[in-house]
Amino acid sequence: MFSVNAARCAEIGKSLAPITMRCDAFDALGPEVEDQRVRSLVFLYVSGICHQTESLRGTIDGVTFRGWDYLMRSFVRHAKKDPHSMHPASMRTINEEQLRELLSDEGVADTSTILDPFTRAEYLRDIACTVEDRYGADPRNMLLDGALGENGLYARMNFMKAFGEDPISKKSTVYFMLMNKSGIWPAFKDPQNLRPMPDYHKERFFLRTGCITVGDQGIARKLVNREKQDISVDNNLRNATAQAYMHVLKTSQKDFFQLEVLLWSFARSYCYQDALCEKKPVQIGNFEHYAEQKPMTECIFAQNCPKLIGYWQPIVDTTFH
Repeated sequence: MFSVNAARCAEIGKSLAPITMRCDAFDALGPEVEDQRVRSLVFLYVSGICHQTESLRGTIDGVTFRGWDYLMRSFVRHAKKDPHSMHPASMRTINEEQLRELLSDEGVADTSTILDPFTRAEYLRDIACTVEDRYGADPRNMLLDGALGENGLYARMNFMKAFGEDPISKKSTVYFMLMNKSGIWPAFKDPQNLRPMPDYHKERFFLRTGCITVGDQGIARKLVNREKQDISVDNNLRNATAQAYMHVLKTSQKDFFQLEVLLWSFARSYCYQDALCEKKPVQIGNFEHYAEQKPMTECIFAQNCPKLIGYWQPIVDTTFH
């Protein structure tokens, strides 16, 4: 169904090698919350319900955010206003209307643009119950010896539905990145066991750059036309995206989490609706929040990209990414 072009991935990695991360790059992923326990909980909740957030938008302190940025900042805003609302004892009773209120500019449920609040609220309740019952209401206690594999952190995350339902464990790795890069958790005992985060932005990016090729013309046509596909298509593409990521990592001269953030932020900025290679204005983008890079007028991958900009990620219903 999909195949990975290792040579093209290597070229993409080499193009990223000269790009340096901002010293505050990971601060942008999760704004500060003073209480480390509350911050750990915010990270866990946001990681658990961060799937298909393209529709999520809003304004906080006069600035418009979308997707992950609005999701995280909304939880942070709520945590600062009422830290106890983030405690598992409170979160284990949250319902869909309360979640919509949390994810709205003025605390009005009807103005929230979040999709499927019912499932997300269910996930939050399950996360809160698990953390309270298994880890003394403090997710920092999950770390233990810091091992990821062999019944380690990934296995412990699987006790929560939001994380355990995904065979690739994308959301779990997101959480590990936030906890590690914020300094709450130290380096992992076996970092070689980290699993890539194949979100839909990277799916689209790897298709457009030719790092992943499509072997089925019917699937390719639906990707270009943005038609709904069977979930098996997305599952196959996510696996291919994870493989492509590991090939890029080898030549990128970045650590695992640095590369994740650079690819994700570039794909949702310069390689989104308004393709940079078509010289269209980039109206939505925050690549420069993470990279030491001035706003671009030419794509950093221009020399080794076939510019397959017709491709879009699979249109499917999923809670994985």
